[in-house]
Amino acid sequence: MRITFATAPGTESRPNEDFVLATTQAALVLDGAGGPPELGSGCIHGTPWYVETLGVRVMDLLITRRGIPLTDALAEGVSQVAALHVDTCDLLNPGTPSATAVLIREHEQRLDYLVLSDAVLVLDGPDGIRHLADRRIDEIGPEIRERMNKFRPGTPEHQAERLQLVAEQHRPRNRPGGHWVAATMPEAAYQALAASLPLRDLGRMALLSDGAARYVDFALGGWVDLMAVLTKQGPEGLIAQVRQAEDGDADGVRFPVQSVTTTLPPCWQRSEISRLVRHARRGFSRLSEVRIFCKYIYLLVQESDHQFVNFFRIRPLR
Repeated sequence: MRITFATAPGTESRPNEDFVLATTQAALVLDGAGGPPELGSGCIHGTPWYVETLGVRVMDLLITRRGIPLTDALAEGVSQVAALHVDTCDLLNPGTPSATAVLIREHEQRLDYLVLSDAVLVLDGPDGIRHLADRRIDEIGPEIRERMNKFRPGTPEHQAERLQLVAEQHRPRNRPGGHWVAATMPEAAYQALAASLPLRDLGRMALLSDGAARYVDFALGGWVDLMAVLTKQGPEGLIAQVRQAEDGDADGVRFPVQSVTTTLPPCWQRSEISRLVRHARRGFSRLSEVRIFCKYIYLLVQESDHQFVNFFRIRPLR
């Protein structure tokens, strides 16, 4: 079997704040969230360093300690990374670098998975296609969000409300009754959605950031439709449809925009994976795509000016 991996950077002026890593038995996607620069982060390293370091640490645990629960691997990874910069950075800062996470791992004929925060895992199993995500962050600040969406994206009024919304989201982060992300507290890993399923019952699956899941949020289609787009058109097709929806709503009236984030949709079949192939491609083929990206870059809640598409597609080797 072969896995192909492609990225589509939105701009080369800033580093990627998302991270993807895979082996023959496991894969992970971290969607970095540093917060608007106006609010500060207290970290001298930045979100790219955080997600890359956390991703490598977690994958190292999955490789060297076969069978370790995914929650334990993520928790230990968070602890290890926190120890690396506790002496140089303010880890108590509400805007300290953080990430949502999706992990999958094949182990003893089962598929273990973990979903933290608003990242999305889509599974194609015996009961059809279903998705898993924790959207508690969407319940925070509805009044602020409503006010923000009354203003045109890019205006000072919209930006002011956006900053207030992010500050409001920071307050209950990684607290009981709030929402949970990977940041500095290992306890957050145990708030994730985590379980194990028989591998024989699974066909395709997709690991998505909240950005890719906007296909459903925009009512462009359901989860079955989303999987069909990935299967037939690949991640470029999915992103193109989301961007087309945004292009037809330049003022953010029908589809209010908060952030543009990384997406990793893999299609994973139940056969064992024997070969990993990575392939990166530029994602913008039309000037209109660049224009739409630039229009929304100012609105990124996660202090990222990239739109990345990371795609695993598995095909039999011929």
